[in-house]
Amino acid sequence: MKSPTLIFFLTLIFSPLLGLSQADSTSQSIQFRDTMHHIATDSLLHRFGDIPPTRYKTVKPFCYVGTDSVFIKKGWTGDPHYVCRYPQGHLIPGKVYYLTFCFTHRGKRGRFDKPMGIVLSDGSRVLFRFRGNVISEEEE
Repeated sequence: MKSPTLIFFLTLIFSPLLGLSQADSTSQSIQFRDTMHHIATDSLLHRFGDIPPTRYKTVKPFCYVGTDSVFIKKGWTGDPHYVCRYPQGHLIPGKVYYLTFCFTHRGKRGRFDKPMGIVLSDGSRVLFRFRGNVISEEEE
């Protein structure tokens, strides 16, 4: 039985030859360091540092490294921050996709630590964690 790590690296090596990866140079330079439920990403933890008290977006790349036929069923979170964009349809092994996370910090100030994620069609939940510090408008 092949290990998921071996399959992941073989997929990354051969995906340009098979046309499974996007052609832009940004996706070619992504280092996938974290994996959860066959979703490989640059990091499951993102530290914003200081951010202004406005609407804020961040985009996280990911690559599906599994072999089952799955799709993203929905995004999840527990407050006004949410997954505002995710790919539709079945995920293709080795292809680079992007998730967009949206944050609303109006009227809020101070540190935050927000879990957000996606639910796959097989029931797996992939957790991303976002940390930062919302500064007041005077501190900008």
